[in-house]
Amino acid sequence: MVTTPTKFPKTGWDRIKNRRGAKSANCIISSRFIRFDGVDTYRVCDGYPVTLSVFSENDLDLPPRKICDMTVTLEELQKIVKQLEAELASKLK
Repeated sequence: MVTTPTKFPKTGWDRIKNRRGAKSANCIISSRFIRFDGVDTYRVCDGYPVTLSVFSENDLDLPPRKICDMTVTLEELQKIVKQLEAELASKLK
């Protein structure tokens, strides 16, 4: 799924999402966000590695500060999303 930037951002939040990029997940309470660097084409024992970086952006005039990098598998992320969707579906019943 590819998201395109909002052409004329209506809110400050739209501008922030545009600046951080389509492969970023934004914290809704703090100035932190995760940027997914992409999936690797080689397979490790549990799946395909995905590298993600955690950033903090306290001052919009300065570049974001990288806190750390993590590498997880795509399959692990998919499993977690499925579990969260099932949990939400059970709560909405």
